[in-house]
Amino acid sequence: MARHTTLAAVVALVALTGLTACGDGGGAGTAAEYPSKTVRMVVPYPAGGGVDIAARAVAPCLEEALGESVIVENKAGGSGAVGTTDMLGQPADGHTLEMVLTSSAVVTPLSNDVGYSLEDQQAIGQVASFPYVILVNGDSPYQTLEDLLTADADLKAAAPGAASQGTLELEAVKAAGAPITLVPFDGTAGVKSALLGNQVDFGTAVIDDDLLKQHEDGSLRILGVTSGERVDYLPDVPAVNEIPGFEDLGAGTSYFGLVVRAGTPEEIATRLSDELETCMGEDSVREIIGTEFVSETFVDGPALQKAFEEQSEAYSAVIGG
Repeated sequence: MARHTTLAAVVALVALTGLTACGDGGGAGTAAEYPSKTVRMVVPYPAGGGVDIAARAVAPCLEEALGESVIVENKAGGSGAVGTTDMLGQPADGHTLEMVLTSSAVVTPLSNDVGYSLEDQQAIGQVASFPYVILVNGDSPYQTLEDLLTADADLKAAAPGAASQGTLELEAVKAAGAPITLVPFDGTAGVKSALLGNQVDFGTAVIDDDLLKQHEDGSLRILGVTSGERVDYLPDVPAVNEIPGFEDLGAGTSYFGLVVRAGTPEEIATRLSDELETCMGEDSVREIIGTEFVSETFVDGPALQKAFEEQSEAYSAVIGG
């Protein structure tokens, strides 16, 4: 898959007042005084989506813990690049956070020339995780994941966009030997519509409550998850890497989490991580996001950063191939 440059123009205007600040080494105040003003939480997607919901679930809790206003700001565009460029253009002082997911933090800078990389983003902690799933129409003749991936036919696979994490997962499945032709649609909604309309043989989409309900009512059937292992709320659904020939797969989880600009003082990053851990233990926060998608054990900044780095390595191989 060729490296794209189409997002360069999208982020250029933001970069004029953004990334030029990356060398300033920080902002006003010290770690002992943090926070000293309103904290911005950038969401690199429009209001109403999963990332926005997660941000607005966490923000009030962080606001109470930090003793300063935490304002959620939607900065959509460029597959997350506009919001990330905005965040990276601010001082590394903890007063600008970003709620990211794997697509914006990992896939966008790998697939496009956006002027930054994963290394410019410092993870604070995970908020939720949503595996991608492989699903079929409820009437599909394919009853198991192995039947599907080893079919003696050229299958049409619905991908959620032209260069999304879900699309890269399908590229990895194809590279491992599945007989598929990718057909891009507009996000999860487009994939579900294509499946329900019998326009494709199967598709991939990030899990959500609606998909779980459709799996339960039989209108769509989830045959597999692309995460490294099975998930508790779909115990009978295998991971793709359980299928012979597909053992090397398993990067397909969308991690939601808070990041700051790399170089933020350790004391500030630790304070944010500690407060986020407390918030993720609050029932009110977990219920808004979906309790099944929030880890019982908090995933801190270093662990989330490592997960992003492992995904970056896996997807670099797909994109480079």
